[in-house]
Amino acid sequence: MILPMISIICNTYNHEKYVQDALESFLMQKTSIPIEILVHDDASPDKTANIIRKYESKNPNLFNNIYQDLNQYSKGVSITAQIQIPRAKGKYIAFCEGDDYWTDSEKLQIQYDFMERHPECSACCHAYNKVDKDKNLLHVCHDFPQINQYQ
Repeated sequence: MILPMISIICNTYNHEKYVQDALESFLMQKTSIPIEILVHDDASPDKTANIIRKYESKNPNLFNNIYQDLNQYSKGVSITAQIQIPRAKGKYIAFCEGDDYWTDSEKLQIQYDFMERHPECSACCHAYNKVDKDKNLLHVCHDFPQINQYQ
């Protein structure tokens, strides 16, 4: 069994309108290394879980999903820290919530290459776009000052 180098962690709750974009953005990634996709649906009452199951059935070796019957967040469980991270097998973890998505098909490969070249770094991030429900650009966000960036 080949272990993944990157574990994609995706937490969902009532993301029926958005989760397909997230899942498609994971599948469009062009990488030279193996990845795994760990989706956790926290007992969504909408059709989020059904959408995730369709993707899982088409890509059973890539997805490792959890479908909760009872909402864990409302019970005080930290989904990411207590459920998702402990089951991740990758050397690196990439986070993307179920109502977000990636637009660059080389995102993971670029970040993987960067982390491998810079073992002194413990994390990396990038600018992102805020869009409305129709995907119209609202704002380009840079959360970290330029001085913290490698070239």
